[in-house]
Amino acid sequence: MSDENTAIATGTSGPVGPQGEAGQAPPAKPGAVTVTSLDQLEKLVAAPIWCEFYLDRQLIRIECRRVGQGVDEQVRALRREAMPPFDSKRGPNGDYDFQNVGFLARRDANEKKARALLIYTGCPAVAAKCPGLTTPDKIHEFVRGLLSENILDLIASTVSIGGVDLVNRANFTLPGALEN
Repeated sequence: MSDENTAIATGTSGPVGPQGEAGQAPPAKPGAVTVTSLDQLEKLVAAPIWCEFYLDRQLIRIECRRVGQGVDEQVRALRREAMPPFDSKRGPNGDYDFQNVGFLARRDANEKKARALLIYTGCPAVAAKCPGLTTPDKIHEFVRGLLSENILDLIASTVSIGGVDLVNRANFTLPGALEN
């Protein structure tokens, strides 16, 4: 196989590309952790994540954890559950009525249940106040009266994102991006 075909097959820019020798990882950025096994990655994923925000100018930190695939699937199912009604009179072939009041109410209620599920399963301090809840309805009833909407949103966002962020490889939209 020629160097050009090797580059195409391996996704590199040739036998030697910007990453160094073909098949080798690029140099690590300062502070980067190089993961060499699945066990090592699982240990990092199991570590706590922190929801941090200011409350009356005081930094508050709440320990949270990443949720697993089972909780993610429940959250997605709750969000998909409310479907808008199909109105055959809308347009030539009919269309879904996304402004239907009943649909909007069901969608908002399910979104709040999904948020409560994320908060309850991802924030041990919340779950410790009323352990053992298993259904989205019971979890929502418990969580909805705990804290302000803003704080609940911050906790849910922290758990949902899970402390994960993508490293930018190339950013052609910012003026100074190519200078790095």
